[in-house]
Amino acid sequence: MRKFILITGSNGKIGSSIVKKLLKKNYNVIATYNEKKDRISKVLNKNKSKDNFLLYKFRQEKIFEYKKFFNYLIKHKIELIAGINTAVIRPMKKGLKDSFFNWEKSIKVNSNLNFLFTKNLCDYFSKKGSGKVINIGSIYGSVGPDMNLYKNENFQLEPDYVYNKFALVGLTKYFASVYGKYKVNVNLISPGGFMEKQSKKFQLKYSKKTFLNRMANYDEINGLVIYLISNNSSYMTGQNLILDGGFTSN
Repeated sequence: MRKFILITGSNGKIGSSIVKKLLKKNYNVIATYNEKKDRISKVLNKNKSKDNFLLYKFRQEKIFEYKKFFNYLIKHKIELIAGINTAVIRPMKKGLKDSFFNWEKSIKVNSNLNFLFTKNLCDYFSKKGSGKVINIGSIYGSVGPDMNLYKNENFQLEPDYVYNKFALVGLTKYFASVYGKYKVNVNLISPGGFMEKQSKKFQLKYSKKTFLNRMANYDEINGLVIYLISNNSSYMTGQNLILDGGFTSN
């Protein structure tokens, strides 16, 4: 059996960054995507070895998808050693002015994809007798937002995003508690804001709220991922690891 690491939401910026890092570290990777795969396809095309990187289309909020996925593992003689959940949908682009329909969509889809991923991976690893499950959260699962950061910007922090990320902290701890006796480690990484194409004003305002006086780079989450999937983290479970440059300690 070949040993692989599963990464969901791999077409996102966090997911694709993790995939690239794991491939550089010579891990075998299964990267799942929902609809779009432009970003992760570029990673696949640049990868020299095609045997250590598999792309799999996966609607992880659908319960019936998991039986198909585990059959896929059996067919290809793959054994998972870790699963990393980076998937998220963010439909409420208008914040509190957005529709209740988008609120319901976000709560249903995000709740289902987080629950089903964590439960199915925990069940899978419990039968093996070990495994690592890592969810990706946010600092906004630990602290309330400073809405002054988003004033006069062309984007805003959505209420559903905060709701979902707070819930993910509790969900992670719950599964860590239930599956610890099976030697399954379940943890959460909660990053702060990443440097993207925000306005200079936003970047400055945000950076001043951190001890390091800057926003995060996507590659900076990868060190924690490498640690959590390694044997070095065998005694760590149920934790919310905050990677924020000091934002939540300020």
